[in-house]
Amino acid sequence: MCTDDAKKRWNQGIEVGTWPRSHQTNVQACANRCNGISGCNGFVYWNATAQSAPGHCRTYGACTQLLCEGCHEYRGSTAYRSTSSD
Repeated sequence: MCTDDAKKRWNQGIEVGTWPRSHQTNVQACANRCNGISGCNGFVYWNATAQSAPGHCRTYGACTQLLCEGCHEYRGSTAYRSTSSD
């Protein structure tokens, strides 16, 4: 999962948005969702072939570090950092 340099966990406020977890049709839709959330600086998206959660999108306040890389829950997912210059 995306996290910050302090390696905060999902339940320590690193996930952002009223509903930080959603299902999106593709990675661009997940990116657009992140772009529409104040303070979203990264997201994780599970591709269509991910067995655990296809189309799942989670939004994060930071994505400078990864936490739980290789955990079964994140198989089939890719983490993305925002490149916005806001």
